[in-house]
Amino acid sequence: MATFQVSILFNLLVIASPIFLLPHACYSLSLKPYSFDSIYQLGDSIADTGNLERENGSLTKVCSKFPYGETYFKKATGRCSDGRLIIDFVAQTVGLPFLNPYLEREADFSNGVNFAVSDATALPSFFLANYNIVNPVTNSSLDALFQAGKSIEFVKTTLLPPIIQTIKHAVNEVINQGAIRVVVPGNFPIGCFPLFLTSLQTNDTTAYDELNCLKEVNNLSMYQNSLLQQAVQELNQENPNAVIVYADYYSAFLWVFRNAALLGFDLASRQKSCCGIGGSYNFDLLRFCGNPGVPVCPNPNKSISWDGIHLTQRTYGFMTQWLIRDILAKVSTQSFELI
Repeated sequence: MATFQVSILFNLLVIASPIFLLPHACYSLSLKPYSFDSIYQLGDSIADTGNLERENGSLTKVCSKFPYGETYFKKATGRCSDGRLIIDFVAQTVGLPFLNPYLEREADFSNGVNFAVSDATALPSFFLANYNIVNPVTNSSLDALFQAGKSIEFVKTTLLPPIIQTIKHAVNEVINQGAIRVVVPGNFPIGCFPLFLTSLQTNDTTAYDELNCLKEVNNLSMYQNSLLQQAVQELNQENPNAVIVYADYYSAFLWVFRNAALLGFDLASRQKSCCGIGGSYNFDLLRFCGNPGVPVCPNPNKSISWDGIHLTQRTYGFMTQWLIRDILAKVSTQSFELI
């Protein structure tokens, strides 16, 4: 019987746990002994491998333009990075080919499917429209909320409860369809990302933490992820024949961020976009990566952020290794090999 690992990713908002690994300059960890037959990915631009660019009538195909894909694929593939994404590294680690986007009709789906679409949100557009929130081109719901004048309290009380319920419902649905291993990622510490550092830039030094990241934004991320982890615990209790695991994107990113110099990144550029222009963080949403006249840094492998919203291939590679080690440390071999 085929086994399934389904990664559910709803990108919105993430926690820091005191887990630090010795830096590794390669992506050598293998999950091949665990015999994964297929992977099914749901999500947004963090995982989209080409669905948005195949959608008819889409006006936001930014990631379908060069220099996206320049480092690994040498061409744009619809991935919002200079190369591979976390899902690509996961596939390689378990010994599977890259997941084809579901809209690539003639593709081989024998090893799984990627259903992720850039600009996707956990909540439907009509729900957000009730609060005058428009799904933005940036694929960042939180940024849209702040731009619309919504408060942190509004996000906590009005949006987070239905978001968590939507994710729980989605996990139960894929389990009902036969999934037995489900990975539910949290979000990044986006208060460290050029998008938010630019849009919420302030002269108030107390707004920033010791890493020069926005405290309030990261605190909101941590709050959302605490709810998400609670939901994962509940899902495991409700589904004893499945293994549902929380993937700590927040801590994985912070490990890379804190160890940037040791990992070979340019410390002076760790909060700047590699592909971008303008301001303190090399980011301007009106002059976004891929547009005419927007430069690319000489060596993306030295940068953590690719375009101010998404990360570089090298960052995703290190994050993947951290995540795999963290997940294996939390889940027993017996339960992870559940059939």
